[in-house]
Amino acid sequence: MANNGSYIIIGAGVFGVSTALHLIKKYPNASVTLVDRDAFDADSRVAASWDWNKVVRADYDDIIYCQLALEAQDVFNSDPLWQPHFHETGIFWMARDDYANEVIRNYQTLGRKADLSTVSVSEARKMHGGLFQNADYSGVKNVLVNKTSGWVAAGDCLRSVTRAAMALGVRYVVAEVATLTLGENGECTGVITKAGESLTASHTIVCAGAYTPKLLDFSANETGVAELRAGHRIVAGGITTGMTTLNDSDFARHEKMPVGSPVRAGSWTSIASAGMSLTPGLRSAWPTNTTTRDAFTTSSDFIISPHAAAKGLYLATCGSFHGYKFFPVLGKYVVQMLEGDLSAELQAKWAWDRQRPDPARNPDWPRVEMKNYLDNTLTAKL
Repeated sequence: MANNGSYIIIGAGVFGVSTALHLIKKYPNASVTLVDRDAFDADSRVAASWDWNKVVRADYDDIIYCQLALEAQDVFNSDPLWQPHFHETGIFWMARDDYANEVIRNYQTLGRKADLSTVSVSEARKMHGGLFQNADYSGVKNVLVNKTSGWVAAGDCLRSVTRAAMALGVRYVVAEVATLTLGENGECTGVITKAGESLTASHTIVCAGAYTPKLLDFSANETGVAELRAGHRIVAGGITTGMTTLNDSDFARHEKMPVGSPVRAGSWTSIASAGMSLTPGLRSAWPTNTTTRDAFTTSSDFIISPHAAAKGLYLATCGSFHGYKFFPVLGKYVVQMLEGDLSAELQAKWAWDRQRPDPARNPDWPRVEMKNYLDNTLTAKL
């Protein structure tokens, strides 16, 4: 890869920003442009990466993601850019299968030591002053407790890292991308924004999260290259989260609590064909709430891969709502993919074209259309 290469990165979430940071660090003379519909320091953004907080943990039964998350967590723990945003509160994870034991085995296999253990349900109910006493333990086999896990102030961290990338020379363009552009030989040459501006580069990397399948569909229509479409590979999904204000006594009780997951059953909601909304129950349950969006694959694996339909076009997306914890190292692996140095194991796992499992076996797969939650019969009660 030439040091003076040019790169357009569509989307300034964790995939895009991490890629920009790793590229500009490795190739200081390269032209690296981040394009996002929102300013990096906007009060709110649509990106899944923009949130109050995100869980940081390496508690995976998949050993590949366990290893990558440990690598990222080491950065959160030690690098001055990342460290201020990470809070090591621990995690309290209710396991209804052999998940907890598999996590511990992965740590052992990787030779990593952590304050990590499983506890029985009866013991778990007593922990943290009985904070999780009334959680839903139906079907729970045991509880994984990892005191080295925690959470990151997501929006603050994203803003800080974006600012660091810009200080190194990354250009940030506020614009909504309308379509990809292709050259005479079918190669990707860049993008056109909805304002009509043309941006060109030798490498175009789509890191657009939930917008990815729509952008590829628009681009297929515009260029006549049907193979650009995501098809069955990607679906856009949304999750609603809530926030409330605690009084002094409740704050004192919860101040040092770990991340609790999942203390109540929940599900992802598909937003591919409907506008954003909240479920009716959550309207009253939470004084403050938001819905964030992300792209899913049936296996919850990322897609970090060249696009088969156009030379110079690449994807780094599909966080499936577990991508944020890898923020510090995602760009490292995207750069490896761009240079053809990604390991065979990761190439197969993150490929654009691969055999994908039945989503019925993925508990996080979006199963409900957002439009089914919309209340179209609201009447005034004045």
